[in-house]
Amino acid sequence: MEHEFSWTQQWYPLSPISYLDPAEPTPVNLLGKKVVIWRDNNQNLVVMDE
Repeated sequence: MEHEFSWTQQWYPLSPISYLDPAEPTPVNLLGKKVVIWRDNNQNLVVMDE
């Protein structure tokens, strides 16, 4: 059975860590979708739809 490739069902790198602003969320656009990346109080990276 052959599966069709789905661009939206894959993992993608969003940004080098050095590009992220530690003081505020960093906006990123990936495949036309707007997301923001930031570190929470435990220094974990969080990504959410903008």
